[in-house]
Amino acid sequence: MNSLHNETPTWIPDDDSNGTLIQNGNTLSISSASRGTPFNVRIDSTRPNEDYYFQATITALQGNLSIGVISKGEFFPGWKAKGMFFNGNLTNGSAALMTNWGPRFKVGDSLGVRVTPGNKSLDVTYFRNGASIGTGFRLANNMAVFYPCLHVSGSASLELAFPPELPSIEIPAVEPSGFFGDWKLEKAWNGETEIDIPRKLIQLVLAEDETSPNYLQMSFKVGNSLNGRAKFVKENESFMTIECGPFMSTRMMPPPELLPLETFLGSKKITNLTLQDNATLVLSGPEMKTEWSRYVRNPQPLSNY
Repeated sequence: MNSLHNETPTWIPDDDSNGTLIQNGNTLSISSASRGTPFNVRIDSTRPNEDYYFQATITALQGNLSIGVISKGEFFPGWKAKGMFFNGNLTNGSAALMTNWGPRFKVGDSLGVRVTPGNKSLDVTYFRNGASIGTGFRLANNMAVFYPCLHVSGSASLELAFPPELPSIEIPAVEPSGFFGDWKLEKAWNGETEIDIPRKLIQLVLAEDETSPNYLQMSFKVGNSLNGRAKFVKENESFMTIECGPFMSTRMMPPPELLPLETFLGSKKITNLTLQDNATLVLSGPEMKTEWSRYVRNPQPLSNY
């Protein structure tokens, strides 16, 4: 049973001068005073750590949103706040702890957090649209109390919910099929020259564009996430010709060993996708070729933040 069910908790800001919080029942409107400085809000509650779950459906978003939990003693204004957050990356509120840990989200998505305290450990598990995307943190349980917290740079409107039942923390199994899904980079060629692949997971996510049936969404996860769209020109079960638009980067400085590969993936024209035995994906264009294998997420939780 969700210990927060049947409650309409009060949310409090980190600092009244740093942003605006408007609450109407379980509807929140949150705006930071500056796009570059986050505004943090949390539930004002004195309940002890119990097994609980909360979810926030995004109805509007201009800027960046992180969702997670925080202790009362680490709830400070702006970047000084320190907690356990998810925004596509795992962060502590001021620094990315594990980049590209999970899927990015958009308006219309529902994000959830479950806190599961045990005798020896406390787990923080994240959800997207009702499905677990993995346990992000597993701490030694020192009986600290963690409160639901939202971290906004820009503005966001959210509908909060506290369902009666606790969702499963297990990541649902997905049977791989067709072009869509998660892929891991195995080989790459710049023209005829093979490129050395760093010893790091380089990921490609292909998904149907929910707003345009003739398009697909492509996201390379290297140091940054490189996000773009492609139009179907011709396709069958094993081959697809596409017209690919420009890729937009999250614009962080990647590690030096990843920069050449990130530049390569973001700049080369991709015209063809070929699926081999439903297990290998080949992306190719006039000056490039890459090979990818199926990738099944098995994220490992962090033990500190």
